Amino acid sequence: METLRGNISDLVNILNKLRNNSDDPLQQEKLQKILRILFMLWEEVIRQTLDSNTPAYKTALQSLSEAEKTATKAITDIKKVADAIKAAVKAAKAVDAVVGVIGPILL
Repeated sequence: METLRGNISDLVNILNKLRNNSDDPLQQEKLQKILRILFMLWEEVIRQTLDSNTPAYKTALQSLSEAEKTATKAITDIKKVADAIKAAVKAAKAVDAVVGVIGPILL
């Protein structure tokens, strides 16, 4: 069974690889920012008791899965890093819609 915690962890692992493979300092900085945000969201997912049957939860799971697929593609095609960053930000927003700790200012 998929969980927000597990999917965030999977995405973080792939984004770390992507950041380490990138030679563009701006992309590395953006990836590091989203990694910090995802870590904060991961901690909040652990703290809260969440209802996995809500539409927001299901949307967050789907968004995390899509971000993971996009980031995986970017590892083999460095030109897709910008797509991976956008997908990761979208996923973070979807998770934040469930846990409500980040808000639109930081994302």
